[in-house]
Amino acid sequence: MAAGALRKELGDEAAQVDTSSAGTAAWEDQPATPEAVAVTAADGVDISAHRSRRVTPAVLRGADLVLVASVLNKGIQRIMARPDVKSPADLKGKKVGISRFGSASHTVLQLMLRRWNINPSEIQVIQVGSSPAMLRRSRAEDRNDRRRSCL
Repeated sequence: MAAGALRKELGDEAAQVDTSSAGTAAWEDQPATPEAVAVTAADGVDISAHRSRRVTPAVLRGADLVLVASVLNKGIQRIMARPDVKSPADLKGKKVGISRFGSASHTVLQLMLRRWNINPSEIQVIQVGSSPAMLRRSRAEDRNDRRRSCL
């Protein structure tokens, strides 16, 4: 759908650009669903010849530009905190656990800090392993009060 929409946006210049589509959960060489064909056709985009393929390192290496799309328009990650942390500003001076540096939890934390205008140097980021390990560690550090709030 996205490649078809991009070709439509490019208009006459679409012939000068090689656009393709690949996914992470697609069965190889499957047509677009009738619903997808109908929805895009209503917007003037023809994807009836589309065939699915999986994204691979070779596909990505051959691209000059890779655009990524998702059905989600909001992050699904949350910061779990003790009850005394009422706002993002309350994180300043505190330890914040992530699974590993460079992980999704680390990337999301950096994005949230930027959005909240908090300099990363104002918190202490610690690696604690997997999400279950994070929960175990938070419980061990605060055995008397297991209540958590979400920011």
